[in-house]
Amino acid sequence: MEQQTTPARPVLAVVFLLGCLSSLLSPAFAEEEGFRPIFNGKDLSGWYGDVNGWKAKDGMMICDEAGTIWTEEEFDNFILRFEFMLMAPGANNGLGVRLPRAGFAAYDGMEIQIWDDPSAPEGTGDYQLTGAVYGLAAVKPGHVKP
Repeated sequence: MEQQTTPARPVLAVVFLLGCLSSLLSPAFAEEEGFRPIFNGKDLSGWYGDVNGWKAKDGMMICDEAGTIWTEEEFDNFILRFEFMLMAPGANNGLGVRLPRAGFAAYDGMEIQIWDDPSAPEGTGDYQLTGAVYGLAAVKPGHVKP
């Protein structure tokens, strides 16, 4: 029997697990032609999910504890620009794209890995480092700006 699958809806999910500070589509990016912010810089309007561990502060989305949030708006084809800062050693985070409204980014969609690479255990694969599409596309180590 062939397994039936439902195509993932083109949704942007942000999956930040611990100690992550992120500025999604900063105002500088939004000023470029063809770009617009998906975060208003003031509050979590336009986002839903496990918002209890999240807050907006100084134009950034800050995650103090584990939690997944999604954009209310769906996107088809897009170019996403964002900046992030990991605030705790060993922080392991990700940005999910092409993810259904209820799912786990690394397995139900595509997760762009965001991890504290220097603290990665020996033997960690290049597909697990920051910038990799988790489990699908490796990245060349050493490209993250400290």
